[in-house]
Amino acid sequence: MKSLAMTAATWVGVALLVCGARVAAHEIGTTRVAATVHDDRRYDIEIVTDAAALAEKLDALSGQRVETHRVAAFDDLFRKRVTVAFDGAADHPAIRYAVRPQSDASLPPVATIRLSGEIPAGARRFSWTYGWTFASYALSITTPGTTAPLTEWLEGGQTSTPFSLTAIPPPPRRAATVWRYLVLGFTHIVPHGVDHVLFVLGIVLLTRRMRAVLWQVSAFTAAHSITLALSIYGVIGVSSAIVEPLIALSIAYVAIENLVLTELRAWRVALVFAFGLLHGMGFAGVLQEIGLPRSEYVTALLTFNVGVEAGQLAVIATASALVGWHRWSDATFRRCVVVPASVLIACTAVYWTIERAATPVSALVLSTNDTAGADAGALALEHARAGDLLFDRGHVDAAAVEYHLADQASPNHLRARTGLARVAAARGHYTRALELYRSVMEDAPTPEVAAAIDDILALTRRSPAGPVRAVGTGTQTRASALSPEARAGR
Repeated sequence: MKSLAMTAATWVGVALLVCGARVAAHEIGTTRVAATVHDDRRYDIEIVTDAAALAEKLDALSGQRVETHRVAAFDDLFRKRVTVAFDGAADHPAIRYAVRPQSDASLPPVATIRLSGEIPAGARRFSWTYGWTFASYALSITTPGTTAPLTEWLEGGQTSTPFSLTAIPPPPRRAATVWRYLVLGFTHIVPHGVDHVLFVLGIVLLTRRMRAVLWQVSAFTAAHSITLALSIYGVIGVSSAIVEPLIALSIAYVAIENLVLTELRAWRVALVFAFGLLHGMGFAGVLQEIGLPRSEYVTALLTFNVGVEAGQLAVIATASALVGWHRWSDATFRRCVVVPASVLIACTAVYWTIERAATPVSALVLSTNDTAGADAGALALEHARAGDLLFDRGHVDAAAVEYHLADQASPNHLRARTGLARVAAARGHYTRALELYRSVMEDAPTPEVAAAIDDILALTRRSPAGPVRAVGTGTQTRASALSPEARAGR
């Protein structure tokens, strides 16, 4: 009896130790770096990262209190752990900083850091080092000769492989993609997915019969595989502000049910399947953050899912080995393991539910205070510029978020309204685009805006669907000359 109690206390204590820290929804995928090499031998590098995490690291190294909206004040310190090198020689790029709240208020503010400069004459290779993250992150590189960016995964402060500026790189090997996304899927469960670990433990605690355990795990696997695929392909989409609290609530429910029931019921499998659909949307959130390579999209998706399954099976196997499920009577096992473990899991999950449900409100208050202290016009211009960059790269939805933030920072900002008009036109919302373009013409008429209005009117006259068409009407709309830039480039 003492041996069982000590064993149970050990693994439950480890779980509590891990859970004692504030658990974020996801730990990987919080940093992304995109480098673009232009025809005129200039380069732009965009870093998107968790502003709060960056501020904490700056705080630790500087010995000063660093607010998230003041990371730009520590430019000299920031540069010490960032290296842009050509043929092994470090360059000194210009750097611009912007910190903004995300459209989903449950998520932490985002720091967007843009580096730019000229490529030295005769330079043949580019390499990159970023020492402000300890996790895996993706570096994507786009050059004039490539149709899709080349992606390399780096660990923390690791220096990238030297990238040729003179030759078109070969596509990534499938074996490398398989291994990378297998590892990412596994580490999303162990050690980063504490909430998913507790759910898996919760569903297998009620019974020690292997067949019943496999039924539950199989139902959970099938369910989250469905919503993972549907979410990644854009068929369904639910805000993490809704998904994350519900995931925590599902953990609490399963743990509490373990206290009420003494044996597995048939409907338990159906319930686990329903909760698996929910968890799949959580998996999709992190996979959307870290991105999928275009050339190996399906391969990466499948291997990420396999990695998740391997992580879950590792959790079950480790728990079984530590506790010794098959060495004790049912009554003893329930009294010394199932009940105390379920109570601790339920308490932790209820705390997470409250915390995650409250996060959107607190994040909204914090972002409002940060914005109030900044110059509204400058902030709006920064968001509008970011929107222009994203729109020109084809990221219409992301551009829309930036333009909306610009409009919120400075209502009726001309550049924000122009950007929102471009987005509306790209989505096929021609009536709304005309309304916005005409409001811009009233305040600051330009030939470019007039031309965009003419393009929309001409297109809607040709369209049998009338002046307004549904979102996502196809490449003709998205590639048409509905923006001044697109018109000039025809």
